[in-house]
Amino acid sequence: WGGLHGLGLILFNIKNRIFRKSASSSSIFIKIIAIAIMLTFVSFTFIVFRVTNLEEVELILKALLNPIQSYPSGRVLFSAGILLFSLCCYAWFKSLFEGFVKFLEYLPVWLWVFPILVVLILVMIMAPSGIPSFIYANF
Repeated sequence: WGGLHGLGLILFNIKNRIFRKSASSSSIFIKIIAIAIMLTFVSFTFIVFRVTNLEEVELILKALLNPIQSYPSGRVLFSAGILLFSLCCYAWFKSLFEGFVKFLEYLPVWLWVFPILVVLILVMIMAPSGIPSFIYANF
């Protein structure tokens, strides 16, 4: 996992040296392509982090690259819908976060614990029960 992360950083730095910041690099199309490449790279590297051996990586990649043999399940469609909704509402989520930060800036630092605690409690209420087998659950 660390090696793949390092490889990503090396490729990012090479890209920055080859393609200097220019007017064309700030276009919305270039940004969308860059985000798609980054998301794909991170998603595939999470496969390596999640499995216990390289044979499982091969099996997962084969399953991902094979054409779909049947219709997607309701769970897959629901997850895709949530993802699409999140992408469509990204600007709203970003402004909500920035508003929360501005709210914290108006408060004295010693009062920050209360709104942050409310957010953490909401996250714990909405989280699945038990410890999910997620990235850092075992550390």
